Amino acid sequence: MRIVTRDGLLYEFDYATFREDSLVGYKRRDTESHVEDYASLGVPLEQVAAMSTRQVDWVRTGLVGGVGLLVVLVGAYKASQSSNGGGGGTGGGGRPPPG
Repeated sequence: MRIVTRDGLLYEFDYATFREDSLVGYKRRDTESHVEDYASLGVPLEQVAAMSTRQVDWVRTGLVGGVGLLVVLVGAYKASQSSNGGGGGTGGGGRPPPG
C-alpha cells in the first residue's frame, strides 16, 4: 500500500489496518533474525491525500516468463543437438550386410 500525505510525504507499507480516524501502516524490517520484525506508523486519515495498492504488472510478468521459457527451450535444443553426436560422419568402411 502506498499513501501520500497532504504534506507531500510518500509512505509505502507492506500492509495497513484502518481505525475510525487513522490508518496504521506496517513495513517489514530487514533483520538477520528468524523472527519477522515490522515497523509501524500511524497516520490520521485527514492527512492522507492519496492512497493506492500495489498491483501485478502483467506486461512485465509476461516478459520475464517469456524470456525464461525461451532460455529453457534454447538450452533443451542445444542439449539435444550435442547428444546426437554432432560429428556428421557417414560411418562408411564397414562390411556390407549379409544377403
